[in-house]
Amino acid sequence: MQVRTLAHRVESIGAGYVALTLELPQERVTSMLLFISSMTDLCRSITTKARVSTVADRLEDSQEQRDIFYQKYVDSVVSTFDGFIAKGENPRVALSLTSSFIHESQPNSSYDQVKKILSDAKRLKKTGYYKSPSQRFD
Repeated sequence: MQVRTLAHRVESIGAGYVALTLELPQERVTSMLLFISSMTDLCRSITTKARVSTVADRLEDSQEQRDIFYQKYVDSVVSTFDGFIAKGENPRVALSLTSSFIHESQPNSSYDQVKKILSDAKRLKKTGYYKSPSQRFD
């Protein structure tokens, strides 16, 4: 297979622009256009993959940040509840006080979220929350 150079001309047309002229045999125009189209598709694909990769990296970073934020939230709920229990509060009252206290700094917090966090941390069971009031001090 013989490789020939592609006849071309580059002319300055002013204002930072150049004109590129390619000289092709008529039977090669279609194959040249297909090549240019393929290269355009390749460049689009590379650009899209680079964008997706960047977004994926950002998602991983933001997921780590969300996990850290949630863990701090859980720690503050548990430590607040433990503080009220240490002061001698009834577990049900401590849960309500914890929910109110946490809601002041975290407006999206709710009683049910606080209760679930404390239940998952086994704090409610340990403090007798699920026992009836007459059984708690037996």
